[in-house]
Amino acid sequence: MCTSCCIHYYYNNKQAHWHFDRKEYAKAARTFAKVQAEPWPLSGLLTFEAVTLKLMEADAEAALKAVASSSSSMTSSSSSSSSNNNNGQDDSGAGAALEVFLEEKLRVSEVGGKVQATMLTTWLLECYLKRLIYLPDPNDSSSHREEVSA
Repeated sequence: MCTSCCIHYYYNNKQAHWHFDRKEYAKAARTFAKVQAEPWPLSGLLTFEAVTLKLMEADAEAALKAVASSSSSMTSSSSSSSSNNNNGQDDSGAGAALEVFLEEKLRVSEVGGKVQATMLTTWLLECYLKRLIYLPDPNDSSSHREEVSA
């Protein structure tokens, strides 16, 4: 493999980590998918499993922060309707970043990789269904929706 390809590969890997550290999860997911699509194995490169776990951990951390901030806002006596919950972060969040990563992996996966394509499609479908469960009901006048347990 040529030197310029290795430099490009290394740069994309570092860029993906940089976006992730800045909590720009969707950009990081796209870049991680690009890096993994390239054929050159580089030390320090995260595997598919490691990237997905990293994105899932970020999603869990964001969910815990959201629960903590919503419970603290419910206990506080003053409420502000102009508060911004995303703290200047990417609107797509970490959960959507996993979807972005899986979509990009599906897009760049090999044509002959039917098993991999099936696995990615199934996982994406599960993500979409999970998101649909928590969509607000337009006919429901209350602002809170009960969780659906499967």
